[in-house]
Amino acid sequence: MTDVVYEALVEVAGAPVSDRFMIVSERRPEDLLMDPTYMVERSECALIIQITFNAGRSIEVKKSLYRAIAIGLHQRLGL
Repeated sequence: MTDVVYEALVEVAGAPVSDRFMIVSERRPEDLLMDPTYMVERSECALIIQITFNAGRSIEVKKSLYRAIAIGLHQRLGL
């Protein structure tokens, strides 16, 4: 998972190579409060990716980044 996110950050969002700082944290399902039908149908299993950018990346770049992450997670991990 982290490889997919990192590669998309470098290739799509122009993050510098070796700028790899991530926090991976697991939560029990009862510790996550998510509406199961808000905007999309979802199960109690969740993968939440939060990315913090400094100013300078356009909405188009951000959308392309999230799309690349989703595609990469699906292709490489079946998510």
